[in-house]
Amino acid sequence: MRRFFDRDDTKWRRLDGALHFYVCPPPGDALFAAYEAAARSLEPIEELAVQPAEYLHMTMQRLDAYPDEIGGDAWATALGRIGESVAALEPFDVEFEAPRANTHAVEAVGAPSASWAALLDGLRRAFLSAGLGDVLMAPPYGPHYTVAYCLDDTAAEPVSRALQRAARRSSMRVDRVSLVAVDQRPEQGIFTFDTLREWTLDG
Repeated sequence: MRRFFDRDDTKWRRLDGALHFYVCPPPGDALFAAYEAAARSLEPIEELAVQPAEYLHMTMQRLDAYPDEIGGDAWATALGRIGESVAALEPFDVEFEAPRANTHAVEAVGAPSASWAALLDGLRRAFLSAGLGDVLMAPPYGPHYTVAYCLDDTAAEPVSRALQRAARRSSMRVDRVSLVAVDQRPEQGIFTFDTLREWTLDG
């Protein structure tokens, strides 16, 4: 495994307050038990930074923007259209494979679905139609959550062995989308965030 924070997509203009759209598990969601089992198995591996449970999330969309850079009619239009598109969708579940060691992180990958695609498409269309397409960054490769990021290069085999004892399949209920301001902490190997606004799936 290789250090996550050497990747090009971690080289933000500023490490504090980058705007993202996240999907966070509802309180008491079944995902937490699966995450915690995997997280405990990885704690002895010093080259990994286990993510705090309170910041567990799936990334929907990253923006090249910060809270002090947004505002005006175009942003109000985009956020209003997000509210409309999200409210029209029904809550759904994402089914995850067991967490596994990937090149830069331990991740649990979820199955793609029409519901996930519709949610992401609505977010992106809201910005494009408001003339704010320039703030959209490439979306993630698909639904997934991260248990731990690689802090220092290490062999994947010990990580995979640790996960075999604890990692299991899981699911997560998607019933809301959050606009968050994310702080990158490469020295600790974690991402923290503050929630700025939420929309619920009400369809």
